[in-house]
Amino acid sequence: MKKIRVTRTQVERAARMYRTNRDATRALGIGNNTFYKLCKEYNIEMPVERIRRVRSRQSYDAADLELDAAW
Repeated sequence: MKKIRVTRTQVERAARMYRTNRDATRALGIGNNTFYKLCKEYNIEMPVERIRRVRSRQSYDAADLELDAAW
């Protein structure tokens, strides 16, 4: 098995650039588990976490709009 060295900067960049973890791992040439472990080790937000955060913020914003409309 070929061992590939991936730097923190590369992991950060891939996590920001790609929409899914799978796309980021393919671009880096590493496995999903390796990407997950590197993100946890370096405290980097993974693409899937970013999408969840954005979606939850949008649902809160929508709920606030509904409350404002009720008044």
